[in-house]
Amino acid sequence: MKFLYKIAVASEAAQTWEKMQDTLAMVHCIPGVEEADETSEGHYDVKIVTKLGPVSLRFNGSAELEIHQEERAMQAGVTMSDSRSGNVYGQFTMRLVPDEAGNGSILQIDADIVIAGKLGELAQPLIKRKADQIVQEFSKKLTNYLETAQ
Repeated sequence: MKFLYKIAVASEAAQTWEKMQDTLAMVHCIPGVEEADETSEGHYDVKIVTKLGPVSLRFNGSAELEIHQEERAMQAGVTMSDSRSGNVYGQFTMRLVPDEAGNGSILQIDADIVIAGKLGELAQPLIKRKADQIVQEFSKKLTNYLETAQ
């Protein structure tokens, strides 16, 4: 499944990008993140708790993050597993670009995910709605973080 989202950010791109360098703070903007540890440079172990419809999911997994300073982009490969329902694998790219007016910026999120196991078989109709909800919550947390980060 592929998703593309654009989040408007009030601050200009250079200032926003500087704040985004705190990658653990960025990870904690993701809804449901219960734990996140950087185990080595660019490698994170993550635990996420979420609901998909009436089903509670508890994912354990990892992410490999690459930062591309010149392009103001971050790429992550993510592998998550819930022992009862299945696995999620994905590639995510976040790219920060100036907005057309030049006084703010746009965070573009491009995701390509594969959902395997029972979760993939049974939950396809709910996944798009859940992705939309997660991005809305992420946007709120990110905006709050960017406004309060020094």
